[in-house]
Amino acid sequence: MSAHLSDEQIAAALVENPAGGHLEECTECAQEAARLRDAIAGYAQEVGDAVNARDARAWSAERQDVRRRVRSRRLRAALASGGLAAAAVLAVWLALPRPGPVTSPASADLDHELLISVERSLNRGLPAALEPAQFLVADVRAAARTTPQ
Repeated sequence: MSAHLSDEQIAAALVENPAGGHLEECTECAQEAARLRDAIAGYAQEVGDAVNARDARAWSAERQDVRRRVRSRRLRAALASGGLAAAAVLAVWLALPRPGPVTSPASADLDHELLISVERSLNRGLPAALEPAQFLVADVRAAARTTPQ
């Protein structure tokens, strides 16, 4: 039996010819090679997990960014369509014909009576508030005529 392999020789044997030479004859070197192979596999698994976790975080951030942009665009589109709808409703409302003021015959008669009353008040020499005083003045004049001096 020959001397055992160094760590570098075991690593080289794993890369170049994993099933040949000294490793097949020496169980101690074969066990060391197996431990080294398991360590390398474990390291590869950890690196893969770290890359996948980083990728998962990166993809998650990318998904959130895309969702945020889509929501923002939807909100802008909803606001724009709502504004257009409001403008259309306003345009239709402004374009509709408007009926003139509705006057009933009774209100027209009241307006006419008020106008006649105002004209009479303007034609009178005495304001309407002083009309009762006019009767007092007439009574005083009549009493002064009948009273002897």
